[in-house]
Amino acid sequence: MSTSQQLSAFVECWECILGVTLNDEPNAITWRWSSSGVYSAACAYEAQFLGLFPHFAPVKIWCAHVEPKILTADNLAI
Repeated sequence: MSTSQQLSAFVECWECILGVTLNDEPNAITWRWSSSGVYSAACAYEAQFLGLFPHFAPVKIWCAHVEPKILTADNLAI
């Protein structure tokens, strides 16, 4: 590795840690996908599928105002 490559790598590393501030507080691990910060399998499962599928609202299907296109047994009985 040449000196210019080393200097470039150093500057890149310096820019990465420039905004880091250290304090005397102990480190803590929190789960960012829950409001409490505590890990749960249910929360992990929910986070895994977050945004993959739109929220399903079955009411929209049953309350749809459309003309029936197929004659069902209910329609034929009338």
